[in-house]
Amino acid sequence: MAITQAVAASFKQQLLDGVHDLDTGGNVFKLALYTSAATLSAATTSYTTGSEVAASGQYVAKGGVLASQLTSLVATTAFVDFADRSWTGVTITARGALLFNSTFGKTAVCVL
Repeated sequence: MAITQAVAASFKQQLLDGVHDLDTGGNVFKLALYTSAATLSAATTSYTTGSEVAASGQYVAKGGVLASQLTSLVATTAFVDFADRSWTGVTITARGALLFNSTFGKTAVCVL
């Protein structure tokens, strides 16, 4: 089992296909947290429940919505910025995370 930080390969193709709307008011993106037993990498194509941390406090399965997304460009680097995400009343140990598009079939965006 391993968690390898990467942008999902499928996400790269879907960007070219115009699938994702990352701008404010676009698609809904979520962040799910995982234990060290998870296997996540550039090959991950969608949200998975396997080795996701257990619900605790405000954290529930499928993680939480990332709000206030805003796309920007600085020099030659384009990026999307989300508001900080936090959960209260939780007792968890997370070793990785998956950012995914909840609007479009829970497709993987990137592994953190």
